[in-house]
Amino acid sequence: MTKPPEPVFVPVERSALSALVAATHHVERAAVAERAAVARLLELADDLRADAVQRLRERGASEAQVERYETAYREQAERTEAAGAGLSSALLRLGSTAQELADV
Repeated sequence: MTKPPEPVFVPVERSALSALVAATHHVERAAVAERAAVARLLELADDLRADAVQRLRERGASEAQVERYETAYREQAERTEAAGAGLSSALLRLGSTAQELADV
C-alpha cells in the first residue's frame, strides 16, 4: 500500500494566481455558452431524428430497424450530455482549486 504524497509548498506569484482565476472564469463562461449551443444542436438533431424515423417508416423499414436507429440516436445524445456534465464538473473543480489558491 502506498502512502499519499506529502503536501509540498510551491511559491507562486500572486499575479500568476490572479491570471489563473481570470482564465478559469473565462473558460467557465465559454463552457456555459458551449452547453447552450449543444442543447440547441441536440434539439435540432431530435427534429432530424423524427424526420428520419418518418422516412424510414415510409420506405418500409421494420420496427426493429427504426428502434435501432432511435436507440443509436438516444445513446449518442446521452453520451454528448454526459461529456458536457463531465466538463462542467471538471471546470467547477478547477475553478474551486484556483480560487482556493488565490485566497491563500
